[in-house]
Amino acid sequence: MKKKLLMMIIIVTLIFTCSCSINKNSNQLKIGKYVKLENGFAWVVLKENNEFEFNRSIATSYNPRGSYSIQNDELILKVNDTEAYKFKIDGKKLVFESGTYVENLLEKGMVFVYADKDK
Repeated sequence: MKKKLLMMIIIVTLIFTCSCSINKNSNQLKIGKYVKLENGFAWVVLKENNEFEFNRSIATSYNPRGSYSIQNDELILKVNDTEAYKFKIDGKKLVFESGTYVENLLEKGMVFVYADKDK
């Protein structure tokens, strides 16, 4: 009886450990620059300490800065209480979903890809 109980505890622990590590990995993004797939003129830089800088277009001089968080495979860039941007995380890609002050700059569904420094 003790062996069965011990085996059950080990199995439950392994299942819990594996599921936690899978969820944890799916919510991580590489620190670095993500550029707009079409032309690279728009980009997002994810920095240490959950900080970001966002260049929405070559046509603007204002680059929003602030903190970012990841919730349910969604990257949220928060500048302040009234300005935020959302991206869907798709592997090494960020898909733009919505944001403040982006009319005529970005469209929903635009793809940003991780820019490897080696290229």
